[in-house]
Amino acid sequence: LGLLVAMVLGRRRLALAALVVIPAGLLPALIRVESLGAFPLSDRFLYLPAFGLALGAALLLCAWFPGRAAHVGLALLAGLYAARSFTRIGDWRDEQRVFSTAAQASPRSVYVHWGLGRTLLERYNSGHDPRALDEAWRVFEAAEQLLLEAKQPAGADLMVTQRDFVQVTLGFAWCSIYRGEYAGASLALEDLIRRIEEIQAQEKAARAAGHDVRADFLDLEKAYTALATSQYLAQQFEQAERSFRRSLELQPSAPETHQNLGRMYMLQGRFA
Repeated sequence: LGLLVAMVLGRRRLALAALVVIPAGLLPALIRVESLGAFPLSDRFLYLPAFGLALGAALLLCAWFPGRAAHVGLALLAGLYAARSFTRIGDWRDEQRVFSTAAQASPRSVYVHWGLGRTLLERYNSGHDPRALDEAWRVFEAAEQLLLEAKQPAGADLMVTQRDFVQVTLGFAWCSIYRGEYAGASLALEDLIRRIEEIQAQEKAARAAGHDVRADFLDLEKAYTALATSQYLAQQFEQAERSFRRSLELQPSAPETHQNLGRMYMLQGRFA
C-alpha cells in the first residue's frame, strides 16, 4: 500500500500498473474467501501477480541503480529464478512424482495421501508391480491415521472432508480386490455405498426444506464400480451387472466402469 501511494504521488504510471496487478490476481482471496475452494494456498492465485512482481522488481532495480548495475542485477535475479524453475520442473514429471513431492512437503494432508495412493493403484493396474500395491496400502494406512486423528482435539489443524473418508475407503477396497480379498472388499464397499446414499438423502431433504447445503462430490459411481468389480471377480455375475448398471446410471461416461464391465463380459464369453 505504501508503494502504491508513493507511485501515485510520484506519477509513476508503469510502476503503479505493475503494483496494481499483484493484488488484482489475489482478489478472490481478498473479496470472497468462499471462492478459494479446498486449496486456499493454491499457486493458481499467483500466476497473474507474478507478472506484476517481475515488472515491479525490474523498475525498482532500474530506479535504485545505474543502468549497467541494474542490468546485472536483473540478469542475476532472472538466473536464480530460472535455476529454481529448472529444479522444480522435475517435480511435475508425472502424476506420481507430483503427489510424492506433495506428500513430503505436506505430510498432514489427507488429500495428498489418497491422491498418491490412487496413482500407485493405477501403476499396479497397468503393470502389476506388487511393490506399487504394497506402497499404496501403506499410503492409505497413513491417510487413515490422519482421518482418525482429525476426530481428536490434536487433529485441529487437519482439513478433512467427507470425500477424504470415501476415497480412503475406496483405496483400501481396491487394494483388497487386487489382493484377491473379494469378500472383505465387497462388505466394505456395501457399507460405504449405504453411508453415501444416507448422506445424499439427508442433503436432498435439507435442500427441500430450504436450507443451503454445500454439494459434496462423494463419487458414489466409483464405489459401485469397485463393488461390481469385486463381485464379478468372485463369480457373482448377476450382482456385478446390477452394480455396473447403477454406476453407469450415475456417471454414463466413466471409463473405469466401462473397462471393468468389458472385462467381465470377456470373462463370461459375451464377446458381442
